[in-house]
Amino acid sequence: MPPARQTQDAWNAACRWLGYSARTESEIRKRLKQAGYDEAVEEEVIRRLREYRYLDDRRLAEALVEELKRKGIVGRAVLRQRLRRRGIETALADEIITEALKGVNELDEALVLAGKRLKTMAGLDQPVIKRRLAGYLSRRGFSAETVYRVLEKIV
Repeated sequence: MPPARQTQDAWNAACRWLGYSARTESEIRKRLKQAGYDEAVEEEVIRRLREYRYLDDRRLAEALVEELKRKGIVGRAVLRQRLRRRGIETALADEIITEALKGVNELDEALVLAGKRLKTMAGLDQPVIKRRLAGYLSRRGFSAETVYRVLEKIV
């Protein structure tokens, strides 16, 4: 297949993938490699996608962090893990998380979540409550120190 035709096919495929869902540069590169396109074609497609602003890892990462915050997941660890899983570079992920959590007190957020969760645990023994709350907060990305401080205050 001529290089121009291959580039156009790769461009069409990338646009189709982006039409389904926003994707990171890393995800598009991976899909192009899996589809068998060579590196020069991949670079040209990525360059054009960036030029047309179809591909913007920063904007996507900001949207992902906001979505996770809306869902009540505000712990740094989980936010970072989710961004890294999508292929966002570590430095960019850390920068966006720091911006998003500016002014957010992690302990206060954890206390609010734990308070809501505690209401559903009426009648359970204290060790069971502690264990369940610790797991719940950990899965939401709160540090071990924050979880410990919440358990000291609430239980």
